[in-house]
Amino acid sequence: MPKLTSEKLPKYRHHKPSGQATVELSGKLFYLGTHGTKASKLEYDRLTAGWLANGRQLRTADAELTIVEMLAAFRRHAVKHYRKHGRPTGEVANFDGAMAPLKLLYGREAVRDFGPLKLQSIQAMLAKGYHDPKRGQVAGLSPE
Repeated sequence: MPKLTSEKLPKYRHHKPSGQATVELSGKLFYLGTHGTKASKLEYDRLTAGWLANGRQLRTADAELTIVEMLAAFRRHAVKHYRKHGRPTGEVANFDGAMAPLKLLYGREAVRDFGPLKLQSIQAMLAKGYHDPKRGQVAGLSPE
């Protein structure tokens, strides 16, 4: 008997008549922009992350995807994808370390509110080091 649900993400497709990239989520077709462009691929990532975080369902207009929800959806994907001999690889721990400052500073904020200035604050935090309540003092990545 065929498997009714798939663990795979919906495909990034080319709509040839319009030249647009598309993705179908929960039976609804979304146009992402010109096929093959970085912007269309980012839009694909944004839409599928929200769809995954909402249990493979489209979000209602009043629901906001938070940073924590997005990171949780990505971590679930990473644990399934980055495996060797049936166990998660060290890559998952690397992702956890990279996501920690983002969760610490902006975890409860909406993804759509995260912009360049907030990214710069995360970069500064990673360069200088910071105190994580779970892991203690985390050394900075900058040699200075």
